[in-house]
Amino acid sequence: MHQKEIAEALAVAMKRDGHELDGADRLIIRNTVSGSMAAQRRRENYARSATVSFNWIKPKTPRGK
Repeated sequence: MHQKEIAEALAVAMKRDGHELDGADRLIIRNTVSGSMAAQRRRENYARSATVSFNWIKPKTPRGK
């Protein structure tokens, strides 16, 4: 899901639970969703960069010639 879809889903769920949302509440929701998605991207990038790159080594000849 995209950031905007998640924020809208949270806002709808809060309205359904009886909470009144004003502009400040919507801003907090958007910032929270944005921050959590950015943290997720940072974790994925760190995990991707922490992996060891594969180095192919030419195999030796079977008879050692």
